[in-house]
Formats: sequence, structure tokens, C-alpha cells
Amino acid sequence: MTKQKLTIEQALSKAKTAAQNGKLAQAEKLYKAILIHQPDNTDANAALKNLGDAFTAQNIEKLTKKVPDPEEYLATLSDYFDNDQIAQAENLSRELLKHHPSDLNILNYLGSSLVRQMRFQESVEFFEKALRVNPKVPEIHLNLASALEKLNRAEDCVKSSRKAIQLRPNFAEAHCVLGHGLQAMGNFKEAVKSYTKTLKLKPGYEDGYVGLGSTYLKQGKMRQGLDMKARAENVICLEPGKKVKVLDRL
Repeated sequence: MTKQKLTIEQALSKAKTAAQNGKLAQAEKLYKAILIHQPDNTDANAALKNLGDAFTAQNIEKLTKKVPDPEEYLATLSDYFDNDQIAQAENLSRELLKHHPSDLNILNYLGSSLVRQMRFQESVEFFEKALRVNPKVPEIHLNLASALEKLNRAEDCVKSSRKAIQLRPNFAEAHCVLGHGLQAMGNFKEAVKSYTKTLKLKPGYEDGYVGLGSTYLKQGKMRQGLDMKARAENVICLEPGKKVKVLDRL
């Protein structure tokens, strides 16, 4: 039996019916198939966005029926971050915290989702709460340091970065954020050391080149500064698809 072929109009109608009947996965599959053939199809694109909200609502509805196990939802939160569905990640994290207010992973996800929305002051609250639960997680100290840097709280940023480094001495990203804090305090000599350490631990790390270049420029070392900035622009990722997700998860 040959597989039935649908026109775009028929596929749209079938997808809409599936969504109305609560068959969200089937509807999503149909809309994505349409977009393979017509990437600019406005109906399919709009419907997919609405489906993302529907999936979030469906997940939250599940939470109201029983006390959820956070482990069941960590993969969903990870997918939200990977697909830049940050509002959905925030909503799901907040709902989970109603049942598990001291869960380290959920607190970290919520703080990270707020950072991604540039709501840095709010994020600090949840990173600090996570660290009260367990003060020995270097990634959360780093997440806190990154948020504090954005709030121009340079001294606090330096303290949190150093705590992350104390727990994990070869944490390249922590050395980099420490450099940001030191640079903001005007301690350029120590900032250069931090960025140099970053690039030694993680050669080709773009943020390290940018920070080192900025520090050299603030010292009036134009040639060195511009050279570091140029290196940042020419960094090549040797592992496509793999990212450093400092603010995404533990």
C-alpha cells in the first residue's frame, strides 16, 4: 500500500484537527513536514509557535495532577533551552518549584532562564538559594558571578568566581568571568592573568580573547588589544553543535 500524499492545504487541515484533538506531537510533525517544503508558510510557522505554548500548558497540567518527579522534566527543560524557548523554561521551572522548592537543578534552571531574559537581579535570588542548598557546586557559583557582573557588582563577581575556581581549579569559564570582574575593578594586571589562564586551559575560547583584548586596550596597548580582538573574530569551532552551556544546566 502506497503512502498517502497530502497537499499543503490538506496537511494544514489535518494538523489543525490533530491539535484541536490534543494530539500535539502529531500536529507538530505535520507542521514541520509542511515547512520542509514551504519554509515561509506563515500558517505553519504561527501554528508551531502556538504548539510550543500548548506543550508547556500540557506539561503544567500534568503537574497539577500529582506531585512531579523533577527528573521527569529535566530533559524537557534542557530541550527548552536548546530551542531558545526560555519563557517556557521559566514557567515550567516555577511550577516545579512549587512542589520542590529546594531542588538544586530546578533552581539553577530558573536562575539561568532569567539570565537569558536579562533579568539579572531576579536570577541572583535563585542562584543564591541554590547555593544555600549546596554551596559546593562550582557551576552555580559561576552562574551567580556572571549575573553579578551584568549588574556591575564587580567585587561580588570576583568573590563568586574565586569560589568556583576554589572548587574546580581548572574551570576555564570561571577564570574568564573572574577576568571580567577584575577588569571592571580596574585591576588590569590580574585580569590579564585570568584571561591568559582561561586560554591556556581552553585554547580558542572566544570570550577569553575578547576579555584579554579589551583589557589590553584599556591599558593603551593598542596592537596587543586589536590582535586579541581579531583572534576572537576568527575562532573556529571544531565540534559543530557542541556549546559551552554555563548558564543552562549543572
